[in-house]
Amino acid sequence: MESVIFAVHRIPYPPNKGDKIRSFQMLKALSQDYKVILYCFVDDPRDLQFVGKLKELASEVYYEELTRWQVIARAVKALLTGRSITEAVYCSRRMRAALKQRLSNGEVRSMVAFSSSMGQYLPDSTSVTNSPTTLIDFVDVDSLKWRDYSQQKRVPMRWIYGREAKLLSRLEKELTARAGVSTFVTRAEKELFCRQLDAHSATVKVFGNGVDLEFFDPSIEHPSPYNALGMMDLMPICFVGAMDYYANEDAAVWFMEQVMPLVLKARPDSGFFVVGRDPSHRLKRIARSTPGALVVGGVADVRPYLQHCALVVAPLRIARGMQNKVLEALAMNKFVVASSAAAEGVDIDMGNRCMAACRSAEEMAAGVLAAFDLEHEHCDGRQQVMAHYGWQPQMEKFMGLLK
Repeated sequence: MESVIFAVHRIPYPPNKGDKIRSFQMLKALSQDYKVILYCFVDDPRDLQFVGKLKELASEVYYEELTRWQVIARAVKALLTGRSITEAVYCSRRMRAALKQRLSNGEVRSMVAFSSSMGQYLPDSTSVTNSPTTLIDFVDVDSLKWRDYSQQKRVPMRWIYGREAKLLSRLEKELTARAGVSTFVTRAEKELFCRQLDAHSATVKVFGNGVDLEFFDPSIEHPSPYNALGMMDLMPICFVGAMDYYANEDAAVWFMEQVMPLVLKARPDSGFFVVGRDPSHRLKRIARSTPGALVVGGVADVRPYLQHCALVVAPLRIARGMQNKVLEALAMNKFVVASSAAAEGVDIDMGNRCMAACRSAEEMAAGVLAAFDLEHEHCDGRQQVMAHYGWQPQMEKFMGLLK
């Protein structure tokens, strides 16, 4: 069995957030055809317990812990040296040396780098004998995400994020020239990126995300968590996402401050539940002052919250690529009211009323109220997801690009 190196910026287990869901599925697909040598960072001490789990899929696992203080120190150094923060945070001499040694014997036939932060480890074909086939999965155009962030911030963060956008855009182009194949999660992301390229656009490809349809199955009954919280009389509006991710926190705050007051005027029995790990003190404070809002925090299983809510919202003002949270809600046959940015990467029939795409707080409030009125109607979102977003066909595309 041939060997493949899979270099990932964050340990791909547990698959409980967007990037880890995709990288875990890629690891599973690779393990079926290759002897996988996994290189990754662990930026959350809680994830160290899962290193053993990865050894069920990878023949070798090399990992380095990345502490909060290391992240800060490397980011500061990047600001002083003219390097992008994204690249500098995940730059490790030890990992580079380990990879160089592994590649030097010519036994590795392929290498996959996940995200722009790990592209720095792709070999230069002029420096490695029997250079392997290389693929970098950018997933999204991260440089545009940093540009969007800069537009939301004040000085000095506006300057720092704008600087990151420019440097990362340059890095993305350099990595596309180095890699044999570059991939994105949606056709829209690919087209946005290719507009910036002078060459190499022929090597830019797409493979999408999917949903674990066996796991997100609405026929599996779960007890209502809203009853356990003593809020069974409310119409639950659910938002799921990792709350240590700025775009998710921004979305939750915006919904509480701009949309909930409009919803509550018409439906005072509405409740907004924020489900996701590591919510900030700021988010909790705003929720305490918002009638009907509750930050649930991290949970062992999001399915009960999805199954028993009236609808799911995805109010992201900053969104790139494809939102797994939207696909998972649709797979559970829930009505989804999303921002136009969050809905952009999801290819479903919008005419079936399972998902509304909104451009303003007023449109989103109207969408929520309309979904309340559809409470007893059937949403066939699962059929839509099954038709477009199974993991198997997406991973077949990925493996085909690598081979």
